[in-house]
Formats: sequence, structure tokens, C-alpha cells
Amino acid sequence: MERYAGGEEIKEGIDGELIAQVMHHTFNCARLRNYLYSEQVLMNYGQRTIRLEKEHASRPVKRVVAFERFLRNISFCSGLDVCVHDYRSNMTLLNGKALMSPDMYKHTHPFCVNVKKDNQAHRACERCDFNEANEKAARFKKPFIKECHAGVVEMVVPLVASNTYLATVFLGPAQLTTSSGPNRHRAVPIISTEKLTSFGEVIAFQSDYAAEMAEMLARQTIPKKIRSEYVFNAIHYIHTHFDEPCTVEAVAKYVAVSPSRFAHLFTEEMGVAFHKYLTTFRIDKARRLLTHSLQEIGDIAEATGFCNQNYFSNIFKANTGVSPSGYRKKSRIP
Repeated sequence: MERYAGGEEIKEGIDGELIAQVMHHTFNCARLRNYLYSEQVLMNYGQRTIRLEKEHASRPVKRVVAFERFLRNISFCSGLDVCVHDYRSNMTLLNGKALMSPDMYKHTHPFCVNVKKDNQAHRACERCDFNEANEKAARFKKPFIKECHAGVVEMVVPLVASNTYLATVFLGPAQLTTSSGPNRHRAVPIISTEKLTSFGEVIAFQSDYAAEMAEMLARQTIPKKIRSEYVFNAIHYIHTHFDEPCTVEAVAKYVAVSPSRFAHLFTEEMGVAFHKYLTTFRIDKARRLLTHSLQEIGDIAEATGFCNQNYFSNIFKANTGVSPSGYRKKSRIP
């Protein structure tokens, strides 16, 4: 039987059949039963209570709640903490508001919290996750085990659909049974490589579900005032392809209308020109990355669809009044 280094038992017998049962329970529990349809949805997870008002209890929000429940069930079965880094697709956000519990977006294991008490170690943690793990997840697009600077490991699971990277799920910290030497971290669970890999594959299997969730949320953020199907589809395209080259001609071709007609319809319905809307949307994405990540400014420029860092810096300052580095310094969340 596997145990925590401190002596606590980890549940044994976690096999494919049990995981299948957990997944079935998560996604087929009578649509999470009647409480998802009540005026106020109350879900208790430990010490946290999430209140979703009736106006937000829509189908995509229910999917996010179900996805969080799935991840928490994986955490329960594995004995490992789980968190989500969702900075690119915003698949768990609605109008900038997080739909999952706050603890789902950061490493809250006591070991990690203790390590981060040291500012230098805290920055090393973020570099390890943001600059290395997330970038590798976006590039590699398959689950992998990474060793962090503090000597423990995590399963890193990129959520990928149609070869598009959406977000990263972290499962850990953990210590592998194959690790040599004494157990230095008494609060960190011990697990086999095979079992950790298995849990990562189960999470990755839900990528299509996550992709549908992201698309539904993206569509829900589109202004209801839009009457034209061309403009509606164009907004959705921008929300999901903002990190790629987006021109009037390219988007007009996507929505099957002439560029001049499209530009006129877009300005008429949105009250702002296409390029202005696209730039504002990209700047909002960049703000989130500057606040929540330690990615280099050049990498953020690329991730948000700007052709180079200098152009990005000029446009960012013109829209916000401060440079990207100045904004990061002012808004950075420790």
C-alpha cells in the first residue's frame, strides 16, 4: 500500500474501473441533480461555498461546475491536489469572472504554501509553472511529469482539442515511489509513476468536454444586441483566434461576406471598427497575463497576437497609459 511520507494511507486499488465510476458519477448524476436549476446554487467544498446566482446558472456555467467536480473527484481518488491554469482560452471565466472556486486556480497544498513563504522561492515556483510547464504543455500537448525546483513532482496535463491548447491542469505535488534517498517532504504523498500517469491521461481524456465548455462560454460573452449572423460569427472567431493573424479580409472570408460589407456591418452593430475591437480584446488578454503570469513580455505579445514586442508595447501604452512592464509592476498579484 502506498502511503504519505508522514504515514497517512493513500487509498489503494485505484484502477480504471474505479476511475470510470468516478467519471460516470461526475457527469451523469441527473445533471448534477436539481440544485443546478434552483434560484441559488450552493455547492460546498470543504470550507468554501460557491454561490451561483440564477442569472448565471446557464448551461455553460453548469459545465464548468461539473468539470470542477470531476477534477475534485480525481483529487479525492488520487490523494493529490489539483489546480487549473486558464490564461489563454478563458474556458472557466465568464466576462472575466472566475466560475471555479478560487482555490482551483493556484497551488494550495501546505507544502507549496510553505515553500512560497520565501519570495525568491515563490518566484522560482511561478517560473517553473508559467515559463516552463505551461509553455511546454502548449508546445508538447501531451501529459508529462515535471520535477519542480523544490524537489517534488507534478503531473502536468495540457487540455487540447483539435490540436489547440486550451489550459493546463496540475496534479500534485507528489513524490514518486522510484525516488531514491530519504523522504524529505513528510506532508507530500507518495505515488507510483504508472498511477500518476494514469490519472493524467484520465484528465486529458476530458479535453473535448473542456473545449465545448470554452466555446459555449465564449459565445455567451458575445453582446446580445448583435442582430447580424455575420458579426456574431466574427466575434466568436476573434474570441477563439485572437492569437493568430486576424484581418478584415480573413474574418470576412470566414463568415462568407465581402470585406467591405463585413467592415460596415461590424462597425454599425458594435459601434466600433473591427481593428479597434480586436486590439481592445487582445489588450484585455495581455493584461490578464501580465497580472497572473511571469511570462516574458515578448512571449505575451506573441500569445496575444501582436507581431512583435515593440509594437505590442506601443499599442499597450496607447490603450492603458502605461507600459506593459509598468502595468505588471502595478497590478501583479503576489
